[in-house]
Amino acid sequence: HTAFRHARTAITPHLGFSSYQKFAIPELKAAEAAIWDQAKELYTSLLTPENWWLLEYLMPLGCVIGATMHGDLRSLEFLLWQRSKPAVHYNVRTQVLAIASSTKKQLPWMNDYLRVDSTQNYLFARGEEIPL
Repeated sequence: HTAFRHARTAITPHLGFSSYQKFAIPELKAAEAAIWDQAKELYTSLLTPENWWLLEYLMPLGCVIGATMHGDLRSLEFLLWQRSKPAVHYNVRTQVLAIASSTKKQLPWMNDYLRVDSTQNYLFARGEEIPL
């Protein structure tokens, strides 16, 4: 049995923030920006070499988290197949489709083996189609 192993970075404001992707009231964007500015300010003001690992508990939801992964090509193919389906969470699927695109560029011979579902819209979304 093989699988991808992964490790994540600490949660900090350094990698940026993700915002709500679907339609929302304009006030939400302003509120997100204010929260993120406060998070950056708080992190910078409290950061010391001794407590950097504690500060991730103060960060709001939405911080982009870095990750490193390693595994074999069979595990990569399985990950791309399982996590590229339209039913997978939007953020996860977006990242997996980006990994698939990069894989196709780096290893063109794998195009014959990858089972990536690159359907561009959620088929049964309510209302207007939701682009990916």
